[in-house]
Amino acid sequence: MNADLVLRGGRVFTAVGHRPFCSALAAQGGLVVACGEERDVASLVGPRTRVVELDGRLALPGFHDAHTHLLGAGLTQDELSLTGARSPEECSLRVRERALERARGEWIVGRGWDPDLFPGRAWPERSALDLAAPA
Repeated sequence: MNADLVLRGGRVFTAVGHRPFCSALAAQGGLVVACGEERDVASLVGPRTRVVELDGRLALPGFHDAHTHLLGAGLTQDELSLTGARSPEECSLRVRERALERARGEWIVGRGWDPDLFPGRAWPERSALDLAAPA
């Protein structure tokens, strides 16, 4: 059997208590089939094996966290995104546009604005937002 992928010549983090690092790793079909020294994976290298020379670098496993908090994710769908707004005035404009879609007095919840993007790092002011969406 030849491996699809071999990493060698560096430090591979295994997260295994008794052997947290190895210097070479072989994988086949997305699964680790060998981990140890370069001599331990050498026989798994074939003509189609992708070999990555780590040159002393560190290889870490992919860290994946694919979950969501359903209530929060659902509520976020109804919130006004202010991400990428370039000024407090743009925030007010987005609030005004959302207010036109809502009943008077209905709450508008927004998130994502970044004062580092605004001239002078200004913050949106309540009075401007109140004008954009009067109660």
